[in-house]
Formats: sequence, structure tokens, C-alpha cells
Amino acid sequence: MSTTTATLDQVISTLTGYRYAYTDEHALHRGIDAALTVAGIQFVPEVNLSSRDRIDYVAGTVGIEVKVKGSTAALRRQLTRYATHPTIQQLLVVTTLRRHRELPTSISGIPVTVLVVGGGLS
Repeated sequence: MSTTTATLDQVISTLTGYRYAYTDEHALHRGIDAALTVAGIQFVPEVNLSSRDRIDYVAGTVGIEVKVKGSTAALRRQLTRYATHPTIQQLLVVTTLRRHRELPTSISGIPVTVLVVGGGLS
């Protein structure tokens, strides 16, 4: 199987087409790992963007943050910090919480897409 540098559309298509079985965030991570690997998408898990910030995945220039709990305000603060990192050109939030759809579509000029597992895109 060959691997490819991911675009946002490829990552979304891959993650949308996968059926997740999870009970917590770690299990959801395992599903995401499996989906990206089967699709041949190159990714790096747990990337340190700074001494304070570690994003769940980087696939190409797409930063992926996974959430199963937490407030939208706290997530927005987190994404605002991530958006300042020079290698992140797009942010994708994979979440189980529909309220995260309230996030802006752009933070600090970086496009933000929210994928609600089982609930589609916003």
C-alpha cells in the first residue's frame, strides 16, 4: 500500500467513511489511526507544537484535534494557539459534540473544519 501526503478533503473523506466504535477519546484515536493508515494517509500522532501545546495529529499541513468532551470556548483557545504554528495551514476538529460546530470557520486566518463523528460536517 502506498502512502500519500494528505489534503484536508482526503482526511475528511477518510474519517467520514469510517465507522467508529469507541467508549473514550483513546478508543476514538485508535479508530482514527486505523482509518488514516488503511487509506494510506501519512500522519504523525501527538505532535508538540510548543512546550505547552501538543496537537493530536498532523497529516501534511492539516492539524487534527480530537475531542469527546470540553467546552467550545476552551477548544477555541486551544485552536488559536495551534493556528500560530507555521506548519499548520488548516485545522480539523474531530468531535463527538455537536456544540463544537459553534467554532468559527477561521481562526487567525487558518481555516477550521468541524467533523462531528456520526453527525457530519459544519
